[in-house]
Amino acid sequence: MFSFETRIQVIAFLVAASIIGCGRGSAVSPSQSNNSNPTPQQTANSKLSLNQQQLGTTADTAPLSKFLSEVMKNRRDQHVAKPGTGEIERTIYVDAESSIGVGEVIKVIEVAKDAGASPVLLPMIVDFDQAGDIKPNPLTLLLKIGEPERKGIIKSGIELLIGPTISRSESDTIPKQFVVVKVANDGEYRIDQTVIRKESLSNELKTRLKTTEDKRVCFVFGVNDDVRYRSLSGVANAAIAAGASEIYLIALN
Repeated sequence: MFSFETRIQVIAFLVAASIIGCGRGSAVSPSQSNNSNPTPQQTANSKLSLNQQQLGTTADTAPLSKFLSEVMKNRRDQHVAKPGTGEIERTIYVDAESSIGVGEVIKVIEVAKDAGASPVLLPMIVDFDQAGDIKPNPLTLLLKIGEPERKGIIKSGIELLIGPTISRSESDTIPKQFVVVKVANDGEYRIDQTVIRKESLSNELKTRLKTTEDKRVCFVFGVNDDVRYRSLSGVANAAIAAGASEIYLIALN
C-alpha cells in the first residue's frame, strides 16, 4: 500500500502550482517543500555568476542571496515592470555547466527563489548566427552555475518548479495525467519504463502531450543517482519543443 498522505502531498503540489499563476510566485516555495527529506547530493563546489558579476559558489551562496535580494528590492522600489504589464520583472534564467549535478542546480534555484526571483526558467539558447531578429532583453537576469558551454541569445525558456522528495516505493503517487520522464542514470530517459533516446525525446513528449489537456512534464530522479544538468537541460529543450508549459523536479529517496 502507498501512503495516502504522500499521494495528497504530490497532488496538492502539482495542482496548487497550476492554480496560482501557473506556478509563478508562490505555488510552493522551498520552505514549503518537505524540508525534512534529504536533498539531492551536491557533487562539487561551483562558482556562481549573475550576468557578468561573480557571486560566490554553490558552497557559499550568501553573496548571491544578498546581491539578488538587492536587485529585486531595487526593481520593486523603482517599479521596473515587464514590458506592457504592471508586473514587476522578477524573472531569472538559470543555466549550468553540463557536468554539474542536479542537486547543485536545485540548491541554487532555492536560493534565487528565496531572494525573490519568480519565475525561475531554464533557458533555450540559440547561437548568435541563428538569432535572427531576437534582441537581448536588458532586464534579463541570467544566473550561471560553473561555466555553461552554450553561448548565444536566450530565445525562450521553461519554468522549473521543485516538488517534494518522495520514497521510491511511492513514485506512483505522481498523478497519471502528467507526462513523467524518469532519469535513473545520466542521459538515460524513461517514460512508462520505456527507454527513450535523446533525439526521440521531443517527438515522444509531443505525442504524449497531445493526449492530455495538462501540458506539464515531471522530471523524476533519485537523490543518490548520478544525474547531471545535461540530462535536465535535455528534457527542458525537448519539453519546450513539444509545447510543454512547465517542468517539475521530483526527487526519489
